[in-house]
Amino acid sequence: MALPERYELLGELGRGGLAIVYRARDRLLDREVAIKMLRPEFAQQPKSLARMQREARAIASLDHRNIVRLYDVLNDALVMELVPGNCLDFRALSLPDRLRALEDIARAVHVAHERGIIHRDLKPGNVLREQTGRVVVTDFGLAHLAETRSRLTRSGTTLGTPLYMAPEQIRGQPIDRRADIYALGVMLYEAIAGQPPFQADTIAELYHKVLSRQPPPLKGVPTDLVTLCDRTLAKEPRDRYSSSTALADDLARYLAGKPIQNRPMSSWTRLARHLGRRKAVAGALILTGIFLSIGTITFLRLRQTRQDITDTRAALLEEMRSTSAASLEAVLDLRRVGKVDRMIEHAAKVFDACQKVTHDLPQLAEPHYLRGRMLRAQMRFVEALDEQQKALAKDPFYAPALYERLVLTQHLYRPGPASGQGRRRSGSALRAGAGRPR
Repeated sequence: MALPERYELLGELGRGGLAIVYRARDRLLDREVAIKMLRPEFAQQPKSLARMQREARAIASLDHRNIVRLYDVLNDALVMELVPGNCLDFRALSLPDRLRALEDIARAVHVAHERGIIHRDLKPGNVLREQTGRVVVTDFGLAHLAETRSRLTRSGTTLGTPLYMAPEQIRGQPIDRRADIYALGVMLYEAIAGQPPFQADTIAELYHKVLSRQPPPLKGVPTDLVTLCDRTLAKEPRDRYSSSTALADDLARYLAGKPIQNRPMSSWTRLARHLGRRKAVAGALILTGIFLSIGTITFLRLRQTRQDITDTRAALLEEMRSTSAASLEAVLDLRRVGKVDRMIEHAAKVFDACQKVTHDLPQLAEPHYLRGRMLRAQMRFVEALDEQQKALAKDPFYAPALYERLVLTQHLYRPGPASGQGRRRSGSALRAGAGRPR
């Protein structure tokens, strides 16, 4: 897009997947500004334009010293305040300065929440810090407006940066302000420990950790700071701070040397909520107590019977996994050399092994995941997505299926080259060669 003569571009400040940010001069008001402009390949796509317009609406409704200011809206660009600073880097700050920055961020986010706006992508890279110490929250491109009902914010869509996403975001569930509070918790943990609470080599592994594991313990850290992290990083939204201003107030109390208001959860409360999220574990503990009260002979017989069943199931699982791994590698090799007809026999082996496990363990999600993985290798993407949905219906926390669903959804509904609308590509068309997987 050609900018109005009022604005003169001075240089590029940075770029992301959707837009490029430039330093520019406003000739009319004789001041420097930042112009966020859609990348050329997205400039004519309705979905991208709608997302930028939503960001403009979000910023325009907010007036806070720690939130970037909007000056002007162009067709495919936003003219904003130029913040003279860099992205927030905790390593360059003392711990008190890190906590003060997070307090200011939390208070700014509260202002957005009070106006029905959820940021959904809070992270140090979306916060700028001036030499004066002022921090500024930016990039409301993924913000959810409470009154919005468009497909841009529908449940079932995973939006955000994985390292800072709340469990409910990963699962594609409806979110509220507590998803932002979780992101603030990740930033708080990073400010204290020097790294985010969860790290992994793959997205699937990261999702699994966020959904099912607790952050590594903070050693040598004051109890109040540990409590702040525990509260903000709770798996269940109800266990987090109810508002970001409550978090900010506790940060202020800690910095002033006063006790924080939120106290650690008792051991019994932690155990009850842990078991409440894992009903199978709770049931197993109860059954164990019952079995311990039965006579020794009966208990030994039950244990032997269970061992026999376990051994049989373990053999089936091992057969399914080894068959799937070998067949998947063979199918991918055949696809690379164009021998599509020979892929069927390898796929049949996987489907048969998965069916045996499903018959014996009907509640297990893994067979559906492996079937879906094989279907994706065959470029049968619609059927592959259906299998991953079945896996997640049985286990909403199954990280490999969550990752596969994300990959398949991005492929099937990626914007078209002309209209920019999502388009679902049929499995039959793909099998006929009308497309390639990403």
